[in-house]
Amino acid sequence: MTEITRKTMGGVLVALGAVIIFLVIWFPMLWAVSTSFKPKNEVYKVPPVWIPQRPTLEMYRRVWTGRSVGGVTEQGSPWGRYITNSLIVTGATVIFTMILATFAGYGLARFKFPGRTLIFILFIASQMFPGPMVMVPIYAIMVKLGLYNTLAGLIVIYTASVLPFTTLISVGGLRNIPHELEESAMIDGCSRMGVFFRIVLPLSKIAVITTGIFAFLMSFGEYAFAVVLITGSKRLTVPLGLAWYITAFDIYWNEISATIITIAIPLVFIFLAAQKHFTKGIVAGSLKG
Repeated sequence: MTEITRKTMGGVLVALGAVIIFLVIWFPMLWAVSTSFKPKNEVYKVPPVWIPQRPTLEMYRRVWTGRSVGGVTEQGSPWGRYITNSLIVTGATVIFTMILATFAGYGLARFKFPGRTLIFILFIASQMFPGPMVMVPIYAIMVKLGLYNTLAGLIVIYTASVLPFTTLISVGGLRNIPHELEESAMIDGCSRMGVFFRIVLPLSKIAVITTGIFAFLMSFGEYAFAVVLITGSKRLTVPLGLAWYITAFDIYWNEISATIITIAIPLVFIFLAAQKHFTKGIVAGSLKG
């Protein structure tokens, strides 16, 4: 076998592997797109109907006009309220995470103090515990603080959940900024806070953006804490709203798919626009420790 033949076969195998991975990753989304356009009688057909035989936009109309939402007819669509709640929780989580993780990362990256190593160990160890393990104490704490069944309670929990990892990302990004830049500015009379806001923060924007994207991804679709801490339809978020389509007698796959596709489209464009910064931030945080 010649060298050219080997390279050709290698290229074909790589391309085939890439196609298989693409199909595995995107198959659920492609199936959801197909299901969202199917009438109900095509959803449960055996063998499955891959492409809708009678495509319809009825499911999208039902979801966004409030008709037969999860089998219950409502006056007006509740999805505007669900999306607003999710955006409030996610937006606040992103803002608080970016601020706290950046300040904490700067302190850990630039200053040496007793207990610094222990903080790193605790941050890393905190990632080992699954959320359900601490669900009961968190529920009790939220009730005691009066944050049960409030969006503020979700914001506190989500921010606390993502803060250890995002702080580590910030530390990695901030360590890549040369000390000499800060020292030169301080020699010229700039204060420590002035150095942080005028020099460090602009140079660490990739790490800051990365922490924000990570906080967004972790909080927008979170279900486990939300279902425990939120009751009543007025404070439901998007994942809890989707759960209304699963009842004791039926699962409304058409409406679930139509809702997911509608909500996912803007999120996909946001992630594609920020993907470059997210990748750079993760890599920057792993190169220098």
